[in-house]
Amino acid sequence: MPYSIFFDLEKRPIENFFSENKELLIQGQRYAWPIMYDSLQELEVQIKNSSLHYHVLTSSYGLNGWILAERVDIITAK
Repeated sequence: MPYSIFFDLEKRPIENFFSENKELLIQGQRYAWPIMYDSLQELEVQIKNSSLHYHVLTSSYGLNGWILAERVDIITAK
């Protein structure tokens, strides 16, 4: 977003992803989001087996949330 300042991209344990986003994952299940799964336990196994990392993004305006990725590279402007 224009004029947004990124404050932090914090790496957290993957286990925190499930506890911190439980309600969102329960709501998303009926829409096959973030992937198709039958239970939260199944989703947890699939994500852990995919070797994904959990990052929480904090910014000044409009772009807060989380990222699941195999790898995150931060490139700064010179």
